[in-house]
Amino acid sequence: MDSNKKKDEQPSLKSASGAGFTFEDKVAAVLLCEMLTGVLSLGTIFGIIQKLERQAGDWEPFGDLLLKVPNSEGALVNCGGSVKSNRQISVNGCNEELCAGLWKTMAKPVFAAESDFLFIACAPLSPAVSDHLNRLCRQAGQIEPARLDEKVVHANIRKIYNSF
Repeated sequence: MDSNKKKDEQPSLKSASGAGFTFEDKVAAVLLCEMLTGVLSLGTIFGIIQKLERQAGDWEPFGDLLLKVPNSEGALVNCGGSVKSNRQISVNGCNEELCAGLWKTMAKPVFAAESDFLFIACAPLSPAVSDHLNRLCRQAGQIEPARLDEKVVHANIRKIYNSF
């Protein structure tokens, strides 16, 4: 093989990506298995995943996985996912880079704010952080956005809320 040609060859995405890509493979495999077996991967308010796309560049940085899933009315909506092999939310709140990515993706024309949503697949959170984040998400789903700021009063939950 010509030595100049060898220099111009780029490594494959997978060989250059490391552990994070392997974790992404595992997350995609679990979601595909759940899709094929009829598991409601995203909870009971969404249906069974209908399509899974990998590396959806127009959704970056939440384009690692792009899911098509029926909402509670049965309409297909997009769900953009960021897959990280480490924890992205701690007792101090959301990772700044991840938070910036959330806002960046939601501002893109491909994101329909009235129907689409985003998810994070990461290493398991500590029980305390998981509890606080789940309580915050439940509150956000039940309260008008303008009132949510007034209702988040628990100091540890407030710290996570403020980080977004």
